[in-house]
Amino acid sequence: MTIALHAPIHLKYFDDRRRLMLASALAPMLGCDTETATPVAQPAGSAPSRATQAVERDHRSPDLLGNAMLLPGLVESSTEGPFIKLIEGISHEYRGGRITLQALPVNRVTANVSNGVADFGFPELRLSADFDAKMPWRVSQASLGQVSFVLYTHKKRPLSKAQIQAANPKSFSYAIHAPSIPWGFPTENMVTFDGTFKMLNSGRIDGFLWAQEEADLVLQKLKLSQIRREFYAVYDDVFILPRTPRGDFVDQLLTELITKLRGNGRLQALYERVHRPYSDWQP
Repeated sequence: MTIALHAPIHLKYFDDRRRLMLASALAPMLGCDTETATPVAQPAGSAPSRATQAVERDHRSPDLLGNAMLLPGLVESSTEGPFIKLIEGISHEYRGGRITLQALPVNRVTANVSNGVADFGFPELRLSADFDAKMPWRVSQASLGQVSFVLYTHKKRPLSKAQIQAANPKSFSYAIHAPSIPWGFPTENMVTFDGTFKMLNSGRIDGFLWAQEEADLVLQKLKLSQIRREFYAVYDDVFILPRTPRGDFVDQLLTELITKLRGNGRLQALYERVHRPYSDWQP
């Protein structure tokens, strides 16, 4: 099989990352200032839109278009980042067709998958069945691994998971930046990682919830002295797929490839470069 990757898309800034997300679908979470991805080549003599192609093609077509969400340290471009290398590893097990990847802002990825323009998107979190049922896309059966979420608070005003969950959502007084997913308490969207961490360090907000590797990368770069870390929870790392027969076909195919990669031991080695178990350290 062949995996085709577009020219690098340089990452500059991040807005809030829907959910994780960790949604237009978990609601807009991250946007970024980036160059436009190179479009998938059109057959000579034709110029249908990508959306039209997605609707009209055979839902069992073996060639797949994947959209990667631009994330610091994980997806720097369509050719750079440990998450891209993980998908390349999956592609090496695929003998039936061609996988093409694009790296795009989160909102573009969720829109492309929801509309059937892209066959799958990543990364995403597996949340509750009720929440997933409300999304314009669905999550994959197979999981790539688990991602740890960390609660970052101020050292002089530490806030624990237990305190947050015990607070009354109707009179919730904490300002917490987090992906727009159903945490069970009110949160605010992040604009940039740097901005959120600096607001937290100066005491202008009370907390920040995000995936460990992405947030830690920025925290270590900033070298802030007033941040406290605490483990929050782990979630399955999955793909998002169209709610169509095409999505069902791609889900089955990805499940088979991931199962094969896990069976030969390669999945764990590749995933450890993306996410590791929670690391208990303090800035």
